[in-house]
Amino acid sequence: MSDEAATETVTRTDAIDGPSVSPNVTTDDATSRTCLLGATNKTHDLTQHHERHREKARLEQRGSASLSVESSRTMQEETATAPPSAERAGMHAVDRAQEAKLALAQWLRQEQLPMDLFDTSSFHDLVATLDEQFGLPKREELRLLLQTCATRADGSNETGLGDASTRENVVAVADMLAVRAACRCGEDPPVVSCTRVACNTAGAGEATVHVLRAAASLFDAQTCRGKIVGRNGVLGRSFVGTVSGLQLSASEQTERTTVGPVKVLDRVVASPYLMRRRAGQCEQLDESNRDDALPQGSTCSSTSVVGVSASIGTLAEYIVLPASNLAVVPPSVPDDLALLADDMSVVLSIVSELQRRQVTNVAILSDGPATIVSNLLTRFLHQDVQISAQNLHLFSTTATWSSSVWSQYASVTPLDLHEPADAAYLLTRQAELALDAVVDLVGSKASTGLALSLVQSMGCIVLVDRSRLELYPPSLVAMEMNAVVVRELEIVSVHNCRDYLDDALQYLVTQSQSQQSARDLRACLLDDVVLSQALSQLQTIPEQALEAQYLQVRK
Repeated sequence: MSDEAATETVTRTDAIDGPSVSPNVTTDDATSRTCLLGATNKTHDLTQHHERHREKARLEQRGSASLSVESSRTMQEETATAPPSAERAGMHAVDRAQEAKLALAQWLRQEQLPMDLFDTSSFHDLVATLDEQFGLPKREELRLLLQTCATRADGSNETGLGDASTRENVVAVADMLAVRAACRCGEDPPVVSCTRVACNTAGAGEATVHVLRAAASLFDAQTCRGKIVGRNGVLGRSFVGTVSGLQLSASEQTERTTVGPVKVLDRVVASPYLMRRRAGQCEQLDESNRDDALPQGSTCSSTSVVGVSASIGTLAEYIVLPASNLAVVPPSVPDDLALLADDMSVVLSIVSELQRRQVTNVAILSDGPATIVSNLLTRFLHQDVQISAQNLHLFSTTATWSSSVWSQYASVTPLDLHEPADAAYLLTRQAELALDAVVDLVGSKASTGLALSLVQSMGCIVLVDRSRLELYPPSLVAMEMNAVVVRELEIVSVHNCRDYLDDALQYLVTQSQSQQSARDLRACLLDDVVLSQALSQLQTIPEQALEAQYLQVRK
């Protein structure tokens, strides 16, 4: 009975849809439902059908129950293993404090700030005001943090360190001794100290160089005596050192076809000009307009000079520079003569402009900061270009020349650019001098005007960049353009001389082979002192002595 009822229910239920499925079946046929279901094989025993559905429902219920039990068990395990909320908050606070300390150490590295900055009461008050829960790292903890920063930076590009035998000689540097100037604003004289500062980190395309010997200039001495306002950073422009770490740029890692010109443990010197791309400008540059070859005033770059306008300097144990600025020193060039490589590159750049125009009568306008360059220039023009002393005229604003051994190479005339009588006297000799070219090493409005008046028609004026010598060089110099056009004068600017740095080193190779030539060049150098004594020496040596000579500073 139950089977029939079940079968009848199915046949009736399915028979309702019968006409829609088979319209040819007539509705007045009493057996049409049964015949339709039989034709479609839908009439069957629902007892087994119900049993299968009930079994499926039981399995689904059992599966959902097992899933709920499993999720409940997982939640219980997580609850059992997870620390209490207070403990989690404490762990999070410790992690954040450690990250903050590491960021603080990285800031010290980037700005090359003194390590004892954290010991000052004012810094403690500042940190306490910002966050009472943050504790400043102690000296040893800070050293470990700086070591961590250095290790991370050096390990981010190990392929730049050379082979395995080379990497054994590379040690991540956390801090270093340096002579550093600091001032609150651009109008204040700096406070100079010899202290330990955090060492900067080499980025892509940069090298860490261990300074063997550096040259302290008149600019450094004036900074140490508070005469140069607004200077912030490590002092020193020229140096010779060994590469202790090298980070490859992305393009160098991609190419990897040839070995770069600079390798770890190479002895190097550097061009002091740092060319930096300006964000958002000149996204694509030709290979011929690389950063180290961009012209002065380029809209794609900004220029700073090591030890002058840049925060980094050479009066330190280490310095980080772009690898493109470095040049390998030949083995035959001693360390002291290698300090003159940058000045000689300026000399060779000037000489190339003069030789291109085949000049025979040359005048040089010089002052105290430019004395060493003018000394090397007159010596080179006299000995190598064969210009006689009668045709080589030096007008200098410093009295250092009166007893200088360099006076044998040129006719020296004292000059006060701010004294109208001196300029008027030189103008009376214009026809006698018959100058083909005037090299202006002073770069002021008065010196440029005098050069414009002295040079004869169709002559040349060479303007030499002053950003190597002073913190705020004039960016623009007024010039009477009518005189330039009418007299058909040529104006040449000498700026970044990186392209002549290798030639300057080769010149020093030949000069070092002669004892007399080496002795002449060493007249530009004072005796060396250790880095820890450099500050006291720069504060006591007469400034006039530092006009014509560099103070050597060794590690």
